[in-house]
This record gives sequence, C-alpha cells and structure tokens, in this order.
Amino acid sequence: MEVITKRDRYISEDYSTYENGLYWIWSDVGRGKTESIKTCDKETILCCGSNELGIQIHFRHPDIIKDIHLLNPTSTKVKREGWEEFTGFVNYESFSKLQKRKTLPPFLVIDEPAQLWKQSATYHPEKTNHYWFRHYLENVSVVILLGYDNPEYILEELEEVSGIRDDNFYQIRYE
Repeated sequence: MEVITKRDRYISEDYSTYENGLYWIWSDVGRGKTESIKTCDKETILCCGSNELGIQIHFRHPDIIKDIHLLNPTSTKVKREGWEEFTGFVNYESFSKLQKRKTLPPFLVIDEPAQLWKQSATYHPEKTNHYWFRHYLENVSVVILLGYDNPEYILEELEEVSGIRDDNFYQIRYE
C-alpha cells in the first residue's frame, strides 16, 4: 500500500481518473469524501454499512447511485427483479443479488468500510454475500473506500486483495 498525504481542507479527488486498483480516501467527517462520488462517470455500485446512509447518498447523487436494493426507500423488502443491470446502492446483506448482473461495474464504492466490515464479520447466515463481496473487491476495476477509521484487519485484508488483483493500493490521507 502506498500512502499519499494531502493537506487540503476538502477532498479534491476525481474518481473518474483512477486506474485499476484499490483507493482508500481517508479523512475525518465533513470534508467531501462522499460528495466526490459525483465524479464517478460510469456504472457504480455503492455499498454501505447502513440502509440509511446508502439511501441518503442515492438521493444526493441519483445520476450516479441510480437505484437502491429495496423496493422503495421506506421498505425493508429487497427487490426481486432488476438485478441484471443494477447500478446503485446495495447493502451487505443483499450483496449476493449482484451475481445476477451481466457484467461487473467499473466502480465499487464502499462508504464507511469499518462499519461494513463489522457487518460482514457478524452477518454470515448466507455465505454467498461474503463470496460476492470478495468477488467484487477482487475483480471490479476501481474500488474506492471512503472512511476515517482504518482498522489494521481491514488494511491486511485489502493488502491480500491487492496481491490477488496485482494492481495498485493507495491510501490517500487528507490531514
């Protein structure tokens, strides 16, 4: 992992310029990590640790995060149809539904990865979610993680994933 330190007050990343690899955008709250999703110029899958966060991002960036995995924003039921070309927010518990997609999207964005990893470690009733989550981590061209916490166990797993991918792993730290 290569660490790049920036001293800008706000995030100034253009995700559309990223080449194959893993990118952890690390900064504290309110600096524009999530807002920069608007620079994703191709199909994007967003995964978050909570439905509330994913739905909020969907409403803020409907041109990028076009859909949600639920029937509607107030529902607790997951869609049964439309996964073949799904592009938008999906939570960890519904990740296996993405196996129905015809192709991998160019971008996978993970907002608040520490929260998501906690879910993945505690929610294993269906091993297919873990399998498809790892498949996306290992195979989507550009994986962007947005978060402040960076527990060592996540960095270790991402180092392993980077080795499998045989491409870049950057932590871009805004301090």
